[in-house]
Amino acid sequence: MPPKKRKTETAKKQPVPEASTSESTNPTRSECSSNADRALLLLPSELHSEILDNFLPVVSQTRVFHDTPVLQKIYLERTDLLRALSQVCVSYRRHFLPLLWQILNLGCGARSDEYKDQRLFYKHVGDALIRKCNGLSQNSELSSFIRTVNIVFTRYQSATLIPTFSAFLQSLPHLHTLHVLHAHTQMTTALKNGFENVTLPNIKTLIIPGYCHEILKRCPRATTVWCIRDDGSKLVGVIAKHCKEVEEMRGFSSHETLLKRIIKAAPKLRIFEVSEGATKDEIKHLSSCKNLQTLIIKTVIRRHEDDDGSPLQTCIKNAKSLVLDVAPTKQRKCLRIWHEDNRYLDHRYSEPGRQRRIIHAGYFSEVDLN
Repeated sequence: MPPKKRKTETAKKQPVPEASTSESTNPTRSECSSNADRALLLLPSELHSEILDNFLPVVSQTRVFHDTPVLQKIYLERTDLLRALSQVCVSYRRHFLPLLWQILNLGCGARSDEYKDQRLFYKHVGDALIRKCNGLSQNSELSSFIRTVNIVFTRYQSATLIPTFSAFLQSLPHLHTLHVLHAHTQMTTALKNGFENVTLPNIKTLIIPGYCHEILKRCPRATTVWCIRDDGSKLVGVIAKHCKEVEEMRGFSSHETLLKRIIKAAPKLRIFEVSEGATKDEIKHLSSCKNLQTLIIKTVIRRHEDDDGSPLQTCIKNAKSLVLDVAPTKQRKCLRIWHEDNRYLDHRYSEPGRQRRIIHAGYFSEVDLN
């Protein structure tokens, strides 16, 4: 008599992050429950983040060149990886699909030979923008995953593309960060017309050139504003009238006249950044910020250590004595140094591996105030 076959025990399904109630992200009859605790899904989400960090992400410090302002193909590797993982099975799709669409890049270089001529980058960016906006506007599931949008603006069909893009932003229920990697300096009118009658109350973080102030007007609840080009004077004017919740400002000029306007325009300012070349008189104005908690000093990584007479050390000394020791706040005060690594901001290396070194365009260190 042949031996009886043992019944195979079904592994208990481990909980995974819930990101949506749609069909593609919820368990279905076709899902194999054992896939939910196999391979990558066995690892904690923290390890997933560590793995993904090895693929070049678009971060707040990411910059593009003004002559060819597109993200290099290496930025597509992370997207390609997550797209492939989301197509393995239903369990993988439920876990990795939200990660795939969490960040939307609308400024990558072309993959196909159709736009092989780099001088046609504006056409590729514009065509991709209209295609993705129209497609995602018809898919509420994928749109609900988007948290951050990185965009490159060109003058190519701007009268059509910008209104389409602004309407698309309004349809994103969970969008909180908008990063304008590039915008032509002569697009102020196009941006004003394209964002007319648009309100984006969900956006909390804006990383934009100083001449994109028309976009900032449409984000009344913004709390963090980065100026990545220009002195930021136009943004300060908008903050004073439309954005009373701003708490963090980086990339702005520390000229005395502008600092006075900043202090008046942003009464809730907690975090501010100055360059290492800021003078004693300029820093002195920050002592009147009632809520200032953190001052960031931006410097550039050098081969040799800074001596006591360097601009950085002088700036640190002035900041400690004139801001952090005087500013009337009960909160913990912090002086941080942002060390920017300009050596690896150029993408056009002949060695593809070196492009990865711009993953971290710098690092933070903290000054002991005791």
